[in-house]
Amino acid sequence: MGSIAIPRLYEALREATDAADAEVDAHFHTVLRNVDISTEPISSSLLILRRAAREAAIKRIRVTAALQNLLHTQHNMGTISRPSLVTYRSEKIKAIAEGVAMDTIIYSTEPESIVLRMELNQQTPINRIPAELIGMIFEECVLSLWDNLVDLSKTHSLADSGSKARLVTPVRISHVCSHWRYAALGNGNLWSRFYQCWPQDVVSAFLQRSQSSLLEIVTLAEERKGYQDGVKEITPFLSKHMSALKRIVVRQGYVHHHSIRPAFFNQFNAIWEHRAPTLRHVHLSSAGHPPEVPDIGLSLFRNFPNLETIYLEAFRLPNLGDLPALNSLTSLTLRLVVGESDSLSLRDLHTLLTRTPNLEYLALWDLRYEMNVSEDQWPKTSVDLLRCRDVYLDLANFVSLIPFFSTLTFPKVDNFTVKHSSAVEPLFSLYQSIPSYLCDIVLKSASLFIEGRPGNIIAGPVAKYIVKDDHDRAGVKNTISFQGTNPIPSIGKVAAVRQDMPPVIASVVMHLPLGHITHLGFEDLASAPVAQWKTALYAFDAVTHSEVFRMIKKTTTNLCKALGDPKCLPKLRRFDIDFNGFNAKDLSKAFSSRNMKEPLHSLYIFDLDQFHMHRSTEPMRQISSVCAATCYTNRLGLEEF
Repeated sequence: MGSIAIPRLYEALREATDAADAEVDAHFHTVLRNVDISTEPISSSLLILRRAAREAAIKRIRVTAALQNLLHTQHNMGTISRPSLVTYRSEKIKAIAEGVAMDTIIYSTEPESIVLRMELNQQTPINRIPAELIGMIFEECVLSLWDNLVDLSKTHSLADSGSKARLVTPVRISHVCSHWRYAALGNGNLWSRFYQCWPQDVVSAFLQRSQSSLLEIVTLAEERKGYQDGVKEITPFLSKHMSALKRIVVRQGYVHHHSIRPAFFNQFNAIWEHRAPTLRHVHLSSAGHPPEVPDIGLSLFRNFPNLETIYLEAFRLPNLGDLPALNSLTSLTLRLVVGESDSLSLRDLHTLLTRTPNLEYLALWDLRYEMNVSEDQWPKTSVDLLRCRDVYLDLANFVSLIPFFSTLTFPKVDNFTVKHSSAVEPLFSLYQSIPSYLCDIVLKSASLFIEGRPGNIIAGPVAKYIVKDDHDRAGVKNTISFQGTNPIPSIGKVAAVRQDMPPVIASVVMHLPLGHITHLGFEDLASAPVAQWKTALYAFDAVTHSEVFRMIKKTTTNLCKALGDPKCLPKLRRFDIDFNGFNAKDLSKAFSSRNMKEPLHSLYIFDLDQFHMHRSTEPMRQISSVCAATCYTNRLGLEEF
């Protein structure tokens, strides 16, 4: 801080406040010499006066320090001469000595007062953070709004809340104070992400402020603009900035006429002939639907071998035999993508993934695979994606898992989700053919969460296994999820599912490996008779922690009756429930009737948001203290509530 360093300023502030306290005390002892100042209302008046004296002393010291350091203040923009500052400083130091109010000096309309306020601003703790660190904080604030590429591709217009937030956040940061403004304007990364469809003056301002930072541009081709006009606007703009691009997101809006859907990208693909040595991330989404999808061509892969992320939605891949090695690619998402024919063969997938040895994330959504492929047409060898840690597979009902998993292996996967819809096979039965390395991970898991989602054909039941990290009590090592879109077995297959359990749980028990489950969760399951719940819970005799969320009270009433049987979850020590789904008396009655050697130790009650998949961040509703004491703590003998 120039002539007065921060430690010296703090020392001066302490000395000034101590002196202010001493002066106030001396004044009171002089004026009220024979009065007990510890009694009311004198003690309150003393406290108020002491606080006011401290604030005045602190402000006087800070302003004096700022005036002494005035000539060293940065960012005075050279608009005020040094002699003017020297004169201003002398006058204000004299005014302070004469007792002029501090606010009169600070908020004066004189130009030099602006520099004074800048220097006062430099004394605040937040502005003593190094410029590099505060720049990183600003970047994280902005980057959090751009992280999700899928959401990012759905928000385009300035009126959209997501797009608007991405525009105004760096602007708002720069408007907090002059110090933050200089820090923000000096950080090009803060302005390097923008929508090409924002107003032209806004885009120009972001480009100017980005300085030499690599650009991340989102653009949209909308039907209302006309496709020829869209190409004329978008293609030249991106071509002009290709040399500075780091990420490009292009999304084609809805097209009413199917025949012209591929037209935009068939012309847009010409930009891949331009050099872009810094381009690392490409997210392209057309409005087509197989088989009417545009060709992506080879140029994207051939001319940009250093790409790290590729997201393709609704495109036709080129001849994959001509595909170069993509050694830098770590993330690949294919959605509604077809090969040279109107489908994608396992050989195509095999050929593509042999070019991506360093893949860490793979997502295959809604792909059209060739049907009725004989075993002699399977690839002769498998692709071992040794670095792939996150895998999401959404498979159609005519894809056989045996050839699929014979073609692709993920031996070191951490998070694996497979969704396989079938209108023929009973729920989860198709997963009996999962490869041994996935079975090994599942058998190590101690946590199993079963989500029913009754009546939801699109997002069907899920069985999620979680393996905890032995070296981190709160950490997760592996997550394996199996999902199906057929919640009820077809009529011809009813006999294949046990009738003595709720159907979803029965299918898990019959068709998926269980291992040693000690943590069991149920969510959004349909109602079932008490006898079915009992049989299901008998199968999990090692469970010590159970969670039950998002179920109607009709369902949980029968569940509570089942839990009243000591043979159901006999080792249960902790129970987590949804406040909205349980009747307190049902729960109390269930656990009061369990005469076990290991009684319930902990009861956790959550109030879940009814419309979201995660626990609500809103304040919880109160539970009556009488209800809590009578129904829970008094009867159950809980140690943790």
